[in-house]
Amino acid sequence: MANKYFAELDGSNVVIDVAIVSEEDAPNEAAGIAICKSRYGSSNTWVETSKTGSFRNKYAGLGNIYNPTSDVFYASQPYPSWTISAETNWIWECPVAVPSDWGNEDADPPTYYIIYTWDEETTSWVNRTKNLYPTGE
Repeated sequence: MANKYFAELDGSNVVIDVAIVSEEDAPNEAAGIAICKSRYGSSNTWVETSKTGSFRNKYAGLGNIYNPTSDVFYASQPYPSWTISAETNWIWECPVAVPSDWGNEDADPPTYYIIYTWDEETTSWVNRTKNLYPTGE
């Protein structure tokens, strides 16, 4: 029989644990929550999550956040300047577009691969490209 997954939330709606309950024991969300509360403590908040992300936007991984108003889970904010909304399908967006050459190679076979990292202090992408075959190595 299949299993169901239930996310334990802290007071800020951050996922701190995920419990597995058999579908036989938890035919619905309320039954699964009751089992989790009896096993792990009645003061905890529990919300069902989907291993496949078929509901509530995504699987509730540790450190993810639950938005009870929109009834979705999403990743924690990577940087203070990044924003998230339902319009972005609950994926964080940076305030500056990713450079269009990110991930490109210079030749075939490549001697370097173009890589950028986010710099929160300057709110910009910083080129961290490195030569794949440095001279003398």
